[in-house]
Amino acid sequence: MKRLLLITACLLSAAAAAAQSLFGEIEYVEGDVTLSRGGKSLGDLNIGDEVQVDDFIKTGPDGAAVIALNRSTGMRGSLSVKPRSAVYLRLSQDSSGSKTTLELVAGQIGSKVAKLS
Repeated sequence: MKRLLLITACLLSAAAAAAQSLFGEIEYVEGDVTLSRGGKSLGDLNIGDEVQVDDFIKTGPDGAAVIALNRSTGMRGSLSVKPRSAVYLRLSQDSSGSKTTLELVAGQIGSKVAKLS
């Protein structure tokens, strides 16, 4: 019985950790859009792909993407990455809740967001 409880607790904590690392999901993509995670390129993005915290998204001259934000970001809405852009997606937790930081290296981004209450 103790073993079953331990296994269940491990699975639940792993699921919670996975949910916390999710930044959002690709809602729209066109042209050249690539994603890097942990310094490794994961290739071109497709609609429905998950975007995680600390991912790096880069768009080419004909590329654009829209990310539907996950609730773990503390907001609901979407983030648009415009052509010729590069952005890091950051999320940290503190006593007041989630803090989302977008590190724009180049280009432009847009957003349609509402803070969750």
